[in-house]
Amino acid sequence: MISFAEACEIVRKECSSMPDRFISVPLTQAIGHILAEDVVTDTPLPPFTNSAVDGVAVRYSEGRREWTVAAEITAGHFRQILLREDEGASIMTGARLPEDADTVIPVEDLIPEGDHIRFRDGARLKKGMNIRRCGEDMEVHVTAVTKGTPITPSVIPLLAACGKETVNVRAPLTAAIVTTGDELVPHSTVPAADQIRATNRPMLLTAVFRTGITVKDFGIINDDPGNVSAALRQLMEDESVDLIITTGGVSVGTRDLLRSELHTLGAEELFWRVRMKPGTPVMFSRWNPGGRSKYIMSLPGNPLSAFVTWTTLFAPSLAPAPPRRHYAHLNSSYSKKDDKRHILCGQWQSSSASGLPAVIVSGSQSSGGMTALARAHCLIIVPEETAELRQGDIVECIPL
Repeated sequence: MISFAEACEIVRKECSSMPDRFISVPLTQAIGHILAEDVVTDTPLPPFTNSAVDGVAVRYSEGRREWTVAAEITAGHFRQILLREDEGASIMTGARLPEDADTVIPVEDLIPEGDHIRFRDGARLKKGMNIRRCGEDMEVHVTAVTKGTPITPSVIPLLAACGKETVNVRAPLTAAIVTTGDELVPHSTVPAADQIRATNRPMLLTAVFRTGITVKDFGIINDDPGNVSAALRQLMEDESVDLIITTGGVSVGTRDLLRSELHTLGAEELFWRVRMKPGTPVMFSRWNPGGRSKYIMSLPGNPLSAFVTWTTLFAPSLAPAPPRRHYAHLNSSYSKKDDKRHILCGQWQSSSASGLPAVIVSGSQSSGGMTALARAHCLIIVPEETAELRQGDIVECIPL
């Protein structure tokens, strides 16, 4: 059994070594992808010196307080004009500045008097105010967005400003979802007395897709060595599948066949059993035929265990951007007697006096339960070395 940190490092290292494939997508469909190229500016940003406010563009002159409005300049309709020291041009936000103007006075600081304007008493006038210089945001022919950047809505404007109609991105990985267990039936089926609905199957299909991975549903495989082996072999030899994600069959029961079948098929076990709760019997394997590695992420069959191991152990190394850490004051208490990392369902409460949010441990933490998870706002992390958490302690949380 290895520590949670050791397991995370193995997953991170292995996933980072997976070869990249690239595709070109329209900019408007690039959200959630990873940029596969450096994007360089083809014009300065902004491309011309312009006004930052609605106002009047003038040539600054020490002590001058009045100007004649000689012209009007609107955005997208620039015309070159020459201004005398006693003249100004009415100008819109974003409109190109006349070459001899060096200052823009906001409308709210001016008092109109016929065809003249007067500077309002008490207002601040400074040379160069309210001007956005050509290239002040970024010069031409420089890298605006670097390869490897996750494309989020906040990155799109800069890519658009560089003239990108399409962008080269990493092709999404493809994962096959395999659910194992004699007792499982599709979740739309009414189960018999000794059956349960396969709840992990739709959970993983959606959770993995949310990470930006293309998913294939391989259905439910019963606990028969021949069936398990045939399904694994088919997926391991399928060149369109990069990852195989399984649930169930990795514990120590007589019908937990997945580990032995993977060994028989020649998969290398990178780890099995992690000091975490829930999710101890999680397994990570690599199959490496002809130098192309394919990874098998084998999650426990209990619903909370499957969700927690995917969310905390595997998803962070596969998501476009690493998860941000969040901290909160604990408004309840918790204790444990082992050296495992405990991961608990939690609910946010109102902010504490320190400004941090408050959180409580909520509901049953049984690995087979689903109610606490469905009502949880976050997962609360209890480190391996922590035996007890008291009310008021600061804890790390993963928002859901």
